[in-house]
Amino acid sequence: MLLSHKLIAMEALHHAPLSNFIKLKDLQMFETLILFQKNKLGELENGEINNRQQKLNLMMVDSKMPELIVDLAQGIFSYKYNGFKDFVDLNSFKTSQVIDIRTFMKRKISDLLEYLLFAKFNQDSAWNGSINNDNIYCLKNSKSELTFFTVYERGKLFDFVADHLFVSTSIMHDDSSHFLLEMKFQIKL
Repeated sequence: MLLSHKLIAMEALHHAPLSNFIKLKDLQMFETLILFQKNKLGELENGEINNRQQKLNLMMVDSKMPELIVDLAQGIFSYKYNGFKDFVDLNSFKTSQVIDIRTFMKRKISDLLEYLLFAKFNQDSAWNGSINNDNIYCLKNSKSELTFFTVYERGKLFDFVADHLFVSTSIMHDDSSHFLLEMKFQIKL
């Protein structure tokens, strides 16, 4: 079975148009603005993704995804989390179900990565739910050899991205009652 997937992947590499090849190095995967309100102590609360269409697109991935993104941004900005791994390991995201929170978070992050890599849902237009399984992600190693990740190496690709995804936040606007935070996801090697 594994051999047949490798043969199919190799065949796909030979016939794929150049537009399907995507460099992983420094790939910016996602960008959003999050608007927070400030309480009387100046602490951030009630965060919300500022772009309504982007929020709706994230909700198509999972109804809780906008809340998870806001929680991640607030945690990164306040130094609670250093990145996705901390977010999964240290998160106390509130769910109405009694479940293993770590398993829940790993599944949600895996879903997010899948849609960031194989769908075009983070744009300003409405996402139609389609996924492009033709994307081929490539990476040059230290020996100048190319490594390719197709849909058949999805697990390895997710592991690579999770290990190298850098989440940054920066202040776009700050006044006495509101705080606008920009968040970006980018591959860093």
